[in-house]
Amino acid sequence: MFGMAMARIAAISMVAAGRPVSGTPAVGGSVPICQPALERQWEERQTTLPAELIYISSAGVPMPIPRDLMAISPEELDGPRREVERAEEAIKQAEAGHADDRT
Repeated sequence: MFGMAMARIAAISMVAAGRPVSGTPAVGGSVPICQPALERQWEERQTTLPAELIYISSAGVPMPIPRDLMAISPEELDGPRREVERAEEAIKQAEAGHADDRT
């Protein structure tokens, strides 16, 4: 069991944030983004993330960004929100132009 723990610590210190560490090995270490270990540490409140890497689900629950969303382009991710904003703007323009009075 001790050997497994040491191997895990060595693996984490060698791959801190997804790239090799130069110099002396880190005492702690960090887990690359989108790994099950990071998600477990997040759920147990043992780690933090920058705001850019936190995703708020539709239920309002913050979590690390899922792998699926890491591959989505900004246009695909923000597309539905932009369509809603355009529709709301069109409604405001129609109301401002008294479109109901003409029909």
